Amino acid sequence: ECDLAIIQKEDLAQEFKSKTLQTEQYVLVCSHKWKHRALKDIIKNERIIDFDPSDQLTFNYLKAHGLFEFAQHERYFVNRTQIMASLISNGFGYSLLTMEFVRPYIEDGKLIILNNGEIYHNEYVLAWYKRPETPSYFRGLLEIIC
Repeated sequence: ECDLAIIQKEDLAQEFKSKTLQTEQYVLVCSHKWKHRALKDIIKNERIIDFDPSDQLTFNYLKAHGLFEFAQHERYFVNRTQIMASLISNGFGYSLLTMEFVRPYIEDGKLIILNNGEIYHNEYVLAWYKRPETPSYFRGLLEIIC
């Protein structure tokens, strides 16, 4: 149980009240070693590296850009972003990561952004159950946040 939760916008149920949070911007990245390869060649022949089997962001990005059918659906999983960036920069696969996280790797020339820099906007909301009588502490917290 919890009073507040951060969830993806598409998971928001009607019984919740919510506040939209700042959108995370994701980009598709790969090793700088692949800079001369075509996007479809990379998508078709290389593996996706994601956090865990429930992580669908890379698949969602590929679907949104008409690339999902070309992709290998077997993925590697790494639950630490620094290790993931290292594997990607060494040519073990490609992934969708936040622009904020990959910026230093791009500036250092270790990673490149694929698909002409197309951004995937991942929307999160702060959600809570509607209450007939909101306790004063919770109302105060919501006033500060919202």
